[in-house]
Amino acid sequence: MQNIHFDVITEKGSGELNEDAFMHHGMRAAVFDGAGSLVPFRDKDGRTGGYLAGRIACSIFEESTDSLVDTAVRANSKIAEEMQHAGVDTNTKEHLWSTAFAAIEVDLERQEFSWAQIADSLILVMYEDGSHKMLIDNYDHDKGVLTQWKELAQQGVTNIRQELNEKLIALRRTANVQYGVLNGDPAARSRIRQGKESLQSVANILLFTDGMILPKEDPRVDDVFDHMAALFKEGGLERIKQYVRQIEETDPDCTRYPRYKKGDDITAIAISFQ
Repeated sequence: MQNIHFDVITEKGSGELNEDAFMHHGMRAAVFDGAGSLVPFRDKDGRTGGYLAGRIACSIFEESTDSLVDTAVRANSKIAEEMQHAGVDTNTKEHLWSTAFAAIEVDLERQEFSWAQIADSLILVMYEDGSHKMLIDNYDHDKGVLTQWKELAQQGVTNIRQELNEKLIALRRTANVQYGVLNGDPAARSRIRQGKESLQSVANILLFTDGMILPKEDPRVDDVFDHMAALFKEGGLERIKQYVRQIEETDPDCTRYPRYKKGDDITAIAISFQ
């Protein structure tokens, strides 16, 4: 295995800013999915907390030579530091800036790669025989709220996001208790997942933010990645993105495919081996 190639896509969703970020440098690659505070925040340049958190973490990963986990811990501390400088109430979780991430480091000599991630930025490994494996499970912390979203949509409720605001605040308050996220809280350290995988027979590794996950009609059902893998084989990352955007266009009010906004930011990196 001698050749390694990186393909990247990133695209703003229906929001004002693309709160995603990405990096690949040497044998490392990572994607970041910033999430703004539920109490609105903008800096003097109009940037949201989610935008800032994703880019703070990305900048730490770009310059770090520490392990992936140690780098994520440093990124988490830097987010805390920057929130304090900005005067954010860091004692209340709905005020916190946050970001998910997924990162890998390839070791061609040992024929393996290390990975680390938090929240719902994911890593899909695709093999030469056509099979694939999702490295992360139990990541869908939005399932309960989106199930309620679907129920309200079926009842004809039109202001669903407003109706569920208290539920969203309650969910955010469980960050780094029931699910992990880099939000400056030291407890995030225990929520970072990590591992090592062999590169034997690996054709591609996909890292992507949750905007790339194929929309589904029933939020109670676990994601299945067979269709995503088939779309990638058909036309790479661009084909997956096109498919997601086509579904979003058919459901602009988010009632058939429950989600928080018409189109989420999409960022993905495909690492291909030859």
